[in-house]
Amino acid sequence: MNRYLVELRTLGDWQSRLGDPELHWKRGASAMELAVAWLGARRSGRGLPKDVAALLDAVPVLDGAAIKLAVPELRTALPGGSRASQTDLWALLRTSERLVSLSVEGKAAESFGELTTAWLNVPKPDGRFERLRFLCEQLGLPETEVMSLRYQLLHRTVAALLEATEWHADAAVMLVQHFAPTGAPPAASWQDFVNFASALGVTAEKGRLYEVPRRLAAPLWIGWLESPLASDAQIAAVAG
Repeated sequence: MNRYLVELRTLGDWQSRLGDPELHWKRGASAMELAVAWLGARRSGRGLPKDVAALLDAVPVLDGAAIKLAVPELRTALPGGSRASQTDLWALLRTSERLVSLSVEGKAAESFGELTTAWLNVPKPDGRFERLRFLCEQLGLPETEVMSLRYQLLHRTVAALLEATEWHADAAVMLVQHFAPTGAPPAASWQDFVNFASALGVTAEKGRLYEVPRRLAAPLWIGWLESPLASDAQIAAVAG
């Protein structure tokens, strides 16, 4: 897959990269909240939102990571069909010793979509069985163990690993960044993430990254971060 990159300066630039630039572009929805958080951090020393930087710094091998390159809505080709995995935000990070492939999945009130078994249950699955086998091979999971997991979590995590290989990175991170008002009840999607993490051998807690105890294409960390909704001032600063 050939990919061409252009610099994004404003919220409008980010919005233009969305699959549907109008449907989910509103305050409180993950697309806009993610854009405000990360565009607002561009001029910081490391280019990372403060809460994301703190999360990475808690892992010794990821401590001090800074952005070298960041791409919203990056498409990563997968076998089995023509539709790529479209990561909300992918970034190539650099620590003092290594490169890191970071995939960020933004969430607010949105779900992770359909279960894998429902994704397969279509009249003409075409290359879906081929894709599922590939995803399971990449994650070291038997196909029977992923049917009750959310399909989106499978391919977003594999995309982080594939981009690590593409960029010769030494590690990969798949982070769910959940945006909600302070004190909001747990997101319905949290349990889906817990189930996914459990299948990979991880007992997840919010606000931490966990290394997956499997031999994969690269060492892999997964995590869930709760982030606050953007203020009026934060939105105005990046509106352009």
